[in-house]
Amino acid sequence: MIPPFLISIAANYGTKILSGLAVVAILSAGYMYWKHSIYKQGVDDQIALYDKRDAETRRQSEELLKLKNHEIDITKQRNREDYLKALEIYGNENIRLTNELNTNINKRLYITSKAERPSCDRNAVPAKTGISESATARSGTVEWSELGGEDSATVWRTRDEVIRMALLCKNQIDFIKNHAEVK
Repeated sequence: MIPPFLISIAANYGTKILSGLAVVAILSAGYMYWKHSIYKQGVDDQIALYDKRDAETRRQSEELLKLKNHEIDITKQRNREDYLKALEIYGNENIRLTNELNTNINKRLYITSKAERPSCDRNAVPAKTGISESATARSGTVEWSELGGEDSATVWRTRDEVIRMALLCKNQIDFIKNHAEVK
């Protein structure tokens, strides 16, 4: 049960108390709304600032990325040209070595020696008048002789292997020139 003095106070001052509480509630709600709108405006301003900064950063990043991609493409092209030039130099050197091998094959497979002719092999017919004996007699000649069996076979095998490897290298170079792409 409610004490009677509370009922009399409530009857006399109730409307004033209720109106005071209503004013305090309205002021508090207004303050809270104002505080929220100020806070929201600050947050929105900050978000707009961040969005502007992010858009500028994104634009600069895209420009930098385009620049770096262009530099990478130039480097790739330069590396490809260097690679193909190296292959061409290697191929030309290989062709030169193969040609040198083919040109000088007799020098590699035969031994050159100077052999003295025996005295019994000299010209038995006397020299004609005006021509000296030394002009007609040969004191020595250059003789070519082939290498011995096993040595000759080894040299021929080596020659065949070199030629086969040179052809393989040339084929690989041609294949790379035609099909390879430097990444």
